[in-house]
Amino acid sequence: MISVALRPKNDVYKTLRCDFVIKSMTTSGAGVTGAGKQTISMSGDMFIPGLDTDKSCFGFIGTSKDAMKDTARRLGAGFASNDEDESDDTQL
Repeated sequence: MISVALRPKNDVYKTLRCDFVIKSMTTSGAGVTGAGKQTISMSGDMFIPGLDTDKSCFGFIGTSKDAMKDTARRLGAGFASNDEDESDDTQL
């Protein structure tokens, strides 16, 4: 697990925090004892408590944005969007 926090330079925006479950990791470049640069690449999935449980199986009728808001509410997570388009893309 790795935790990432992105802190803005001003007080207009809030700090964004996410946890990720590391699925794989690779290294390249000089070894641990070498004097050169070494690159470590990690890949993983964002950790959302409760997402992989049975309670995440449900049906929903509404727009895709409404479905995302409802899913966030069910999981006790926040929802933010900078998409002001209120398109009528009703999902069944």
